[in-house]
Amino acid sequence: MIRSHAFDPLDRARAVPVASSEFTGWRLPLIDSPAGPCAPNAKIIEQQAGCVIPAHFHTCHQFQVVSAGGGLLGRKPVQPWTVHYSSPDTGYGPIEAGEEGLSYYVLRPQIDPGAKFMPQSRGLMRAGLPKHHAVSGPIDVPGASALAALGTMRVQTCLPLTPEGMAVWQVGLPPGERLLAGELPGEGARFYLVTAGALVQVDTGAPADVPARAHAATQPLLSVGSLCFAERADAFSLQASPAGADVLVLQFPPEATMAA
Repeated sequence: MIRSHAFDPLDRARAVPVASSEFTGWRLPLIDSPAGPCAPNAKIIEQQAGCVIPAHFHTCHQFQVVSAGGGLLGRKPVQPWTVHYSSPDTGYGPIEAGEEGLSYYVLRPQIDPGAKFMPQSRGLMRAGLPKHHAVSGPIDVPGASALAALGTMRVQTCLPLTPEGMAVWQVGLPPGERLLAGELPGEGARFYLVTAGALVQVDTGAPADVPARAHAATQPLLSVGSLCFAERADAFSLQASPAGADVLVLQFPPEATMAA
């Protein structure tokens, strides 16, 4: 399974306003899926300035990536491009938006029924599940000139590969360079988030006699803010545009897409 969402400045018009005792802001869906063991979904959450989401947990694996504004995750300051991972039934927060508000991607490999707020939901936590959450960043994103000057692919570890298989890497691709699914270790499903430059998704449907670069020229650009999801078993590659690309690769443990 490969799913993608190409950033569009008009996306913001689709944002749904939300106002409750726990959250005030907007929710912008990007990728939706029907229920199943592998059901990728992605959205952007925008918290209004001063909004505080109480401490809570979710029942599936999750990445959050701050894209704008700033605030606090628990006691840790966050800003673009801070990355947060949480495993199922692991409490975290509160999430407090600063004066400029706080916007972040929420990336999950399965459908989640909603936040379970603490401490009133503590009894819903499943016994025996290991608790793990981790924060990295803010991650420095290269400018246009730095991307253009890259001679070879650059891989930096943001969250190291865990025994369970979770990891996050920042990958810099020179103009026209390809990132193959197997070039990074691990077996889990992944989200790819473009943070600078642009990518072209190169799928496996190209005829064998069509060069990769020629096939890439027919694909839509995945510019900054665009997403691609792929199950680890999928054969695919992503190719940088003539401007190069900087990409966050967010890998879930293989168990994240297994049926309960």
